[in-house]
Amino acid sequence: MKGEYTEKIHAKRLIKVLERKNTYESCPAAIGYSEKISVSRSWPDSKVHPCKICLEFIGIYNGTYTCPCIFFEKDEAVKQSWLALETKGYI
Repeated sequence: MKGEYTEKIHAKRLIKVLERKNTYESCPAAIGYSEKISVSRSWPDSKVHPCKICLEFIGIYNGTYTCPCIFFEKDEAVKQSWLALETKGYI
């Protein structure tokens, strides 16, 4: 995908992921939402790493790129994602 990966793009794609049956096997930043596709390859023009945007979105960025489903229990990652979307006014 071309261009910059932004919080607004992340929020829009995150909602789509959270509404999927296979939420835990999906990545908002990856092509086709596939967890198996590198987000760096998905957004090669982005100045900010898509994982950093994702982690900052829910307030857990600590200098590493640990996915929220690993950082939290999976259900908690989903809960925190919905809360962040609501708090930031995307839903």
